[in-house]
Amino acid sequence: MSKINATSIIFFMVALSLNAGPLGAYELPGWVMELTAQKETAPVENPPGHIEKCSYQGRDVFYVSSGCCDQYSYVYDDDQVRVCAPDGGMDGQGDGKCPDYYDMKKDCVMIWRDSRTWPPEQ
Repeated sequence: MSKINATSIIFFMVALSLNAGPLGAYELPGWVMELTAQKETAPVENPPGHIEKCSYQGRDVFYVSSGCCDQYSYVYDDDQVRVCAPDGGMDGQGDGKCPDYYDMKKDCVMIWRDSRTWPPEQ
């Protein structure tokens, strides 16, 4: 199966599962679906990545985890505008723009979690 076909199938399966799952009829922004498909075909991160949808400061946001070693994990709004980085960086405390993120986020739903393990099988 080619990567294009595999990506299309993953995209379709995620869309179906989300529409039938805890998000109900909520339609994910296209960029979230594209990012999920890209992460499925990219090398596994350490630790394996995930994306979750939460409510923060009265709006829907998407937390996108980063890989290893001082990289920021970012929170984006529906339009893929970066809101902040609640963790990561040299001190692990993020960019300082949302120090209350973990205390104030609510109604979180896991959108995608990489089921592959680290280190990748050889």
